[in-house]
Amino acid sequence: MKTDVPDQRVDDVFAFVLATYPYAVHPSSLMVERAALIRAGLFPVGAVMGEDTDTWCRLAFEGPFRYVAEPTAVYRDGHPTSVLAGQLRRRPLPPPFDRTLTALLRHGAVPPHLMRSAGRYRNFLMLEYARQLLDSGDAEAARDTLRRHCRLADDPVRYVRRFLRTWSFGHRLYALSRQWVPSR
Repeated sequence: MKTDVPDQRVDDVFAFVLATYPYAVHPSSLMVERAALIRAGLFPVGAVMGEDTDTWCRLAFEGPFRYVAEPTAVYRDGHPTSVLAGQLRRRPLPPPFDRTLTALLRHGAVPPHLMRSAGRYRNFLMLEYARQLLDSGDAEAARDTLRRHCRLADDPVRYVRRFLRTWSFGHRLYALSRQWVPSR
């Protein structure tokens, strides 16, 4: 959570999260009206990864939300026994929101004022998926994901970084750069 962002009403969740922190919200720090969650379709059944992001994105189409810049939960990112850590050891899975947004657009269920930012957020998620594929050693699948599912215009820097890593010389440059960057 970013505490330097003021408390506010947020009408465009996608633009807000892209500008502040690209992953929408953590489930343990969220309050949702039951009726809105039901209207949004609840959590997708059978999704192994990304079901929370998919749900929050569908909730964004229900209307604005309120952001409160106070710590409301503690999230232990990267703990070796976490579900996320276990999933990251397996082959990455595409984010469910890619299919969800495609279906919602086909049915005209995306509010017009959110179409552009929702598409940019889907692009971000797919660029992250390409990064996960690269990290797992599958450069060909990452290249295919970039080519078929990502838009250069939405995030040119991240796109070019991912694309260069899909080729051996780009991957070597990336590995060298990681040696020079101090770890946090």
